[in-house]
Amino acid sequence: MSTGVTLSSSLKDYYSVKDAASEIGIEYMALHQRIHRGTVKAERPSPRVILIHKNEVERLRKERGEVSC
Repeated sequence: MSTGVTLSSSLKDYYSVKDAASEIGIEYMALHQRIHRGTVKAERPSPRVILIHKNEVERLRKERGEVSC
């Protein structure tokens, strides 16, 4: 089953949701929920695979770093 999504770069430029969450410093489910809400850009090359481009991960890391406690 194809979703019609074409990856814009090679796979080495993408993180899994689990790896991206670890890089960003948030919980896996929190990132998954943000993807579902549309606040995080992600690609679905197949129904069971979600990939996040490294540029999006970097954006989220910077966004998280700007938040003060």
